[in-house]
Amino acid sequence: MKMLLAPVDPITYAKQLKGKNLLMICASRDDVVPPIAATRLWEESGKQKIIWVNSTHVGAAMYTMTALRAMSDHLRGDK
Repeated sequence: MKMLLAPVDPITYAKQLKGKNLLMICASRDDVVPPIAATRLWEESGKQKIIWVNSTHVGAAMYTMTALRAMSDHLRGDK
């Protein structure tokens, strides 16, 4: 199963993200992408910027404005 999923699993390509301008926005109660998987991807991709929203996968939609502001700030280089 692992070999079947590897081509579409982001962790497969995580090392290629090191040194890139990466921002991850993750849901702390995600029921689709478990927080442990998001944390592992963050670690493997170089521990770049990560923002956690207190929601489930679908509930993260309630944080659209928060996410858009974070993306805008990130691209501008704001801390």
